Amino acid sequence: MILHHYTSVAMAESIFHSGLKPSTLTRGDGSIQRGVLWLTVDPSHVGHGLLTGKERPTESQKRYLERVWGKPMKNEVMADKTAIRITVDLDDDDPLLHSFVEWSKENERPGYAKTIGLSALYDLRSLSDAELKRAYKKAQTKEGTWWLYFGEVAPSSITRVAAISGSAFVPYSFESHGRKTFRQYGFSAVGPESLASLAPLLPSAHAFDVAKAFCICADAGARSTVVVRGGGYQFELDLQTGRLLKGDAPENLAAIVEWIRRHESELAACWTDSVEVFHHYYPDQRRMENQLADADALNGRM
Repeated sequence: MILHHYTSVAMAESIFHSGLKPSTLTRGDGSIQRGVLWLTVDPSHVGHGLLTGKERPTESQKRYLERVWGKPMKNEVMADKTAIRITVDLDDDDPLLHSFVEWSKENERPGYAKTIGLSALYDLRSLSDAELKRAYKKAQTKEGTWWLYFGEVAPSSITRVAAISGSAFVPYSFESHGRKTFRQYGFSAVGPESLASLAPLLPSAHAFDVAKAFCICADAGARSTVVVRGGGYQFELDLQTGRLLKGDAPENLAAIVEWIRRHESELAACWTDSVEVFHHYYPDQRRMENQLADADALNGRM
């Protein structure tokens, strides 16, 4: 069965490596069910309630995300979930795959599926009773195209990846569609020639497993690190020492560390760039660092 999953560039790049991971579903009683992956047979991203990255979360969305993650949002950045369409091929008789409408009939109160479909088009709490009644009768909702998968989908099940270009989807290219957005979210990758030289060290494990080396700053005070993906591996190394910090590395780790040494200046620039993006999203951190630097300078003069 051919199904689609819409997501952002940064999430897609992770999915190419680790596959599609389950998310959540809000039940009729307001509780959160975990372990649910949303898919659709619809090749269009329109009408599914997908974020475009231009929104800012409402207070109710912030509270919901805090319930999901177990902690407050760090910032109000919303990813563009219309950017990438990932197509997978799953067995029709897979016991983990369920039509959303049929699952709703068996597990929820009447009208639940339609309500969720409407919530992709409207803020239901903002509608009057008359408007809500009219929407239930006339709105063209897409819940009939939705499918739920109660598990993970391996990257080997991905058959196609497309990026939105204008109003149409075209075959995805990291250089054409991914690099700029990847960087906007803080992932600063080495240039195409350097990536090409890394590829032989991390042969693709499947069609969309392309070697990457990039920096991502999660804490402005952290040591510089580089994340390496490819060949079915993902691991993080200390940029200065080459020491393995996270993940499982392949047997040819020494050759990859040597590759890092040859591209050390470029990777250092990537780290500096990722710190700049971090400060863009967390400007208070920069103010705090400047205040500390001023205090240190003052202490040095006294």
